[in-house]
Amino acid sequence: MKMVFFDESSLSETINHVLHAELFNEEIPMREKERIAVWIANRRGIKGSYQGLFAPTEADFKGKATLFTGEPITSGAATAHILGEEAMGLLQRWQLKIPDVQEALSSVKKNWREKIARDEERYGSPMGMFCCGKCTNAYWRGLLNGCLDKPETRLPRGLEILKSLRDGKGKWRRFPFYNTVWVLQDIQSSASKEELQYVAPYLERTLARKKIASSVYEQRRQRILQKIVNLL
Repeated sequence: MKMVFFDESSLSETINHVLHAELFNEEIPMREKERIAVWIANRRGIKGSYQGLFAPTEADFKGKATLFTGEPITSGAATAHILGEEAMGLLQRWQLKIPDVQEALSSVKKNWREKIARDEERYGSPMGMFCCGKCTNAYWRGLLNGCLDKPETRLPRGLEILKSLRDGKGKWRRFPFYNTVWVLQDIQSSASKEELQYVAPYLERTLARKKIASSVYEQRRQRILQKIVNLL
């Protein structure tokens, strides 16, 4: 069965298809990458974009947008920010030698770095969190993808905040659980490992139920949880 990665009606679906391929080690043909990259580049700063990032589609704003792990994105601002930042990260990882794509990526990265620097001047430095938990996860991924600078100070501050939001039951307040553990596994620091160890009993209990994945989101969650348990 031929996999379809590009969904012109939805930036959310396109990004999630790509992330799914990355999680399950599936190859995306170069021609498909190029189609997606050019399409994303052309969405820079158009109507619906957040602070000049790559804009979601109309369908995304009408309720189709979800995080990679299935949690819904429930506000227009969060939809624009999260999808715009994930699209930026996708282009950063691929580094395709297409002039228009490279120019769009460089411009968006420069603008986004300046925006974060202004926020730090206004609210204090280093900036570890970006409004809500969902948006913070996207912000952390921007740091991990190399779209933003100073990950060595911003990520540790973010993890301090996350630790302070533990609910004592194996999860965190304000942060979407599955999306957060997915991001944490890539941070690779003692602080991120400490947070994963905090939730490890919950992960192990969930996997022990051996529930059959009835949706693509459950497939992703099970894969992520199993990878984390194996690492710990």
